[in-house]
Amino acid sequence: MATKTKSYGYYWKGSQLALVEQETTSYPLEGYPEARTQWTSPTATVEDALEIEYCYSPEYELITQVKLSNSTTYQGASGYLTITTATDPASTTPAIAAGTYMIFKKAGRWNGMHKVTAVTGSGPYVITFDTLYDDTASVAWEETPDMYYNVNVLNSADDEIPLTPYLEKALIYYIKAKVFEDMMDIERKEYFMREFRRTLEKHENSKVYGARILSSGPNAIR
Repeated sequence: MATKTKSYGYYWKGSQLALVEQETTSYPLEGYPEARTQWTSPTATVEDALEIEYCYSPEYELITQVKLSNSTTYQGASGYLTITTATDPASTTPAIAAGTYMIFKKAGRWNGMHKVTAVTGSGPYVITFDTLYDDTASVAWEETPDMYYNVNVLNSADDEIPLTPYLEKALIYYIKAKVFEDMMDIERKEYFMREFRRTLEKHENSKVYGARILSSGPNAIR
């Protein structure tokens, strides 16, 4: 007997990506069609069968991927996350000090960006972050995490946002479109919005894998 193929989709909600499954439901009530297709949350576990590729714009930039080593545990202190390390935070380049930021990877629930609020001790050294955590018991990392400390946080008008050449052009077109919109020049506003969308499409197409095949037109010299 043939097996029905499941269909999946996704949608954005803020910064979250939601996975949904297509479901066909019967409605025997009068006035309803025999079956109705709708999107619902997946009910079955599917292992090694789905692949989702996405891009996002982070709130930070790793200037150079400099790692902090020798951190084996984490715990809470005065209600905040702390880590212990044998590396002298003042000896790193740049130094890890209050007000700087670190990025955790392969750190389970603590993956992401954390702001340093204090550095204390003298071998071992204790680094405290602004991340809330009130369990004072020392917990070993499930695996050795990567901790990056040369982080440029995009929180100032002077920060340089890393954009590709296509996105740089698209941003210029968008700004020009908004300027002409404020001037009530709808014709030029629509022109720059078309250029904005066309450049975004080029940017998306530049990420498509596979060979690109060019064919000559019907009136080309052969």
